Amino acid sequence: MLRQARRLLFQSMAKLNECVKGGHSAQVRIKLLVNGSSIPVAQMGPDFLLVNGAIDHPPGNARIILQVDESKREWDVHLPEGISSTSKRIVISAVE
Repeated sequence: MLRQARRLLFQSMAKLNECVKGGHSAQVRIKLLVNGSSIPVAQMGPDFLLVNGAIDHPPGNARIILQVDESKREWDVHLPEGISSTSKRIVISAVE
């Protein structure tokens, strides 16, 4: 599942690159959905997220939503360390 997430991220980055070359500014939004709460994602890496406004949440599953202009992708991830409201970094892994 993380391979798919990485592939989607790279495809989206390639789309952004094409848009920049053509003079278009893409609208990019990434959010993490956890038990009905939506947390804005500032940066996404292969095994982590950097977020703004984190909440305390125990380890479990969540959903990432990546939207580039009108293209939207969603996938499930596991939060092996949960989420701490005192940290901007969230570790993610594939859902098993």
